[in-house]
Amino acid sequence: KHGECATARACAAAGTMFALSQHATRTIEEVAEAVPPNANLWYQAYILSDKNVTLNLVKRAKRAGYKGIFLTVDSVRFGHREADARNNFTALPPPHRLKNYDEAMGSESKWAAPETHQHQQKQFTKGTKMHGIKT
Repeated sequence: KHGECATARACAAAGTMFALSQHATRTIEEVAEAVPPNANLWYQAYILSDKNVTLNLVKRAKRAGYKGIFLTVDSVRFGHREADARNNFTALPPPHRLKNYDEAMGSESKWAAPETHQHQQKQFTKGTKMHGIKT
């Protein structure tokens, strides 16, 4: 019922960090409002083909008090997941949805095409301070 909000509260109570996926069923702001101000919230962002959508999502996380960003750069399209195919899972059941996209996405796909993704990744991260990156 409470999804990522409940998990974030549990992490805050345990004194550990919580990372909210861009693909969450609760908004960036809902999760931030559900935890104490000293909670260690981080945001996982994907680089979308529309860089402004990505930047706006990151800015929302910053405004909401998230302490850091995980920038996922190796996932340009949803992959084939055998367990999902076996279980006939194709979408979240109503009323769940990926709420962080409500304003930005509409019906147009914002995922980068594979051939343009590396260029966009370089452009997006140009001038960005990267700390503690491990490959």
